Amino acid sequence: MKLTALLAVLMLIAPSAARSEEQVLDSSGRILEIRQQYGDTSYAYDANRNPIYTATNVWGGNGVFDFRDKYGVHVGVGGPGLYPWAVQGTWGSK
Repeated sequence: MKLTALLAVLMLIAPSAARSEEQVLDSSGRILEIRQQYGDTSYAYDANRNPIYTATNVWGGNGVFDFRDKYGVHVGVGGPGLYPWAVQGTWGSK
């Protein structure tokens, strides 16, 4: 009984322990992208929660990310210091 009660409590607490999500909206308020971060990797989903891509921090927290599509295929690296036009986004600050 005690084990069952403990497992029930853990199951109730687990969703609140997960990190929050960030929603990217267009000008009309529709959801374009939902982002969730776990460790050094951020996962992006469309409005229907279908995977879009992942971004993994590759140089120790300075905002440089390795981007991969929903199949895990490398599609590029981006972030400050790599390209003159790259700027720090919100991904590196969470």
